[in-house]
Amino acid sequence: WNVDRGDDPGEVQIRVGNRLVQVQEVGRKSFPGELGRIGPWEFDGEQVHRLYLRTAAPLPLDQEVSIWVQGLPTVRGRLGDPARRVEGLRINQLGFRPDDPDKSALFSLWMGSLGPARLESPTFDVVDEQGGLVFSGPITEHHDGVRSDSENYDDPGAGAPVFLLDFTRLEKPGRYRIRLAGIGLSEPFTIGENPWREAFAVGAKGFFYQRNAQEFGPPFSRYRAPASFPPNDPAIRIRHSTTMLMDSGNGLNAQGTDTGNFENLVKGATDEHVPEAWGGYKDAGDWDTRVQHLLASRNLVRLSLRFPAADEVRLNIPGSGQGVPDILVEAAWAIDHHRRMQNAEGGVRGGYEMNEHPLSGETSWQNSLQIFAYAPDPWSSRLYAASAGLLALRLQSIDPIRAAGYRDSALRAYDWADRTMEGLTRLERAHGIRDSRVLAAVVLHALTGQERFVEAVRRDALFLGESPKIREWQVVDQTEAAEIALQLKTLPDDILAAARREVVKQADSALVQVGRTSFRWAQPDGFAYPGYGRETDPGGSPSLIAAYWETGEPQYLAGLIRSAGYGLGINPTGHVMTSGLGTRPVRFPFMIDPKLSAQSAPPGITVYGALSPRTPEIDGPWLKLAQPFVYPAYAQWPTREVFFDSHWTIMMNEFTVDHPMAGVAWTWGHLAFRDRMAGR
Repeated sequence: WNVDRGDDPGEVQIRVGNRLVQVQEVGRKSFPGELGRIGPWEFDGEQVHRLYLRTAAPLPLDQEVSIWVQGLPTVRGRLGDPARRVEGLRINQLGFRPDDPDKSALFSLWMGSLGPARLESPTFDVVDEQGGLVFSGPITEHHDGVRSDSENYDDPGAGAPVFLLDFTRLEKPGRYRIRLAGIGLSEPFTIGENPWREAFAVGAKGFFYQRNAQEFGPPFSRYRAPASFPPNDPAIRIRHSTTMLMDSGNGLNAQGTDTGNFENLVKGATDEHVPEAWGGYKDAGDWDTRVQHLLASRNLVRLSLRFPAADEVRLNIPGSGQGVPDILVEAAWAIDHHRRMQNAEGGVRGGYEMNEHPLSGETSWQNSLQIFAYAPDPWSSRLYAASAGLLALRLQSIDPIRAAGYRDSALRAYDWADRTMEGLTRLERAHGIRDSRVLAAVVLHALTGQERFVEAVRRDALFLGESPKIREWQVVDQTEAAEIALQLKTLPDDILAAARREVVKQADSALVQVGRTSFRWAQPDGFAYPGYGRETDPGGSPSLIAAYWETGEPQYLAGLIRSAGYGLGINPTGHVMTSGLGTRPVRFPFMIDPKLSAQSAPPGITVYGALSPRTPEIDGPWLKLAQPFVYPAYAQWPTREVFFDSHWTIMMNEFTVDHPMAGVAWTWGHLAFRDRMAGR
């Protein structure tokens, strides 16, 4: 097939019976499929082509149609075949609860060099598995496809009008599809007892597959792999670095001295062995562990504190069914990793790191790079204190002795951080350290009732006072602290009132973004940088959850469901952005171990998704390798279309445990386990 003539109408013929139908225009959209590495930074492999044909008159749905393209096999069939999926029709492939306050789909289709598709139909239908009509409704325009998704970036997220198909009033359980008259059907979806619970269970099990020092295989997984960096292995030597994670580019780079991600770490290298530095979670395609991953643990513990039903979820992990809920067993994996690395004075290490990114061709259990454990630092110690404190709070009624151990460890970490901060200067990004103190103080007050933690919140919480701030880039992010304060409700009423006011204000802003962005992703403001998981794990979702929990107002829950839909199939490429979920899940998350061992990626891994082609100074390196496989040129691609389900299109299929994985598990958990009302 001559790809250079792939959009030439003279290369295409359509026949209906014996009648030749004129093709007026042909559009093409080409992108990489799965690629293989053939050089240090060279790739070759599949190129996927989609052709779009525009005819002078509509084609019949009830007659045999044959389409012939020069150099390709003839395609035959009926356009009305129920097995054919309409590309532009996007639906949440998991489905909905009957009481979900939003059930809707979107239609939008950018046809590459042919531009946007037109949708003429004024109405849509929902049909059951037998094709019987169960619901009809109007089609309305949600987004013009031209307006930017961001107030800060030239980011036309759709490139084609986005139409809304709302069927919220349909509550009858069943298996359904959307039907557009004269066009076709959507992916199937379910209205059932609780499809969100399935999503949560898969997402929570995804953390298990990121464990270091864990052997994988039956009975816990189909995926098989040896343990990476297991304890007591004489071949594994993790050495102490005098560099703190907060002074690394992989942390806060608090003093502004790290020019990359590894320089300061290696400068601080010593020969001191740290044998207790095992476990924790891998960071996507890297093997390092970091204290940021504890967000996943905190979210799982908070779900257990809020929802008894969350404790009933069975993850089939080591320790299941032994008296502690599975989600707490998983939460403890990362918390225990940092607890083992706590020094005698109470300081906690931020994790461990290789001296560079993994070497080409090496799995985690074959790693030949040097490994260094970060020195204890106040930021890591406070994030640990908040995480261990939450687990202690939850375990008090399950295992009081174990709870007391976490309580003591958390308090020692907090106190060490306060003492150590007195000697630190020149902190250019001290806001992250300050914010972690507020977070830890909120939790430890609920755990101990000690007044000193109230005083710490009053001193450092910027959401208090006459000019409150809860979240501002490079200035403050105390959203999680405010949300936990509202959940635990032990702080004085004036602090809780301020937290509630700011969280609801942020949720209202997120609702505005759900209404104005092309595919309804939620952000706390309109200035968010496109890509890097901001759609699959929308930053406004936690505030929507907190506002719904505080107020019981259904618009926050509806907004949460709309924003969650993006990662579950309501996006331009139609992928579920989590492996193992839905009818079109991503297949190639950026996981090196399964790739090199010729296995499918395990389920429960949520990837970043689309990457902006309009910020070459940031995203250029990641887009460059796919460029030879892309048509039209990137300059013509809408941002949300720039997702290629290919292992090597890094930063599309990249992910981390804390983002997006921790965020989507938090969202799905609330959608799964909430009561019919807010349950305040």
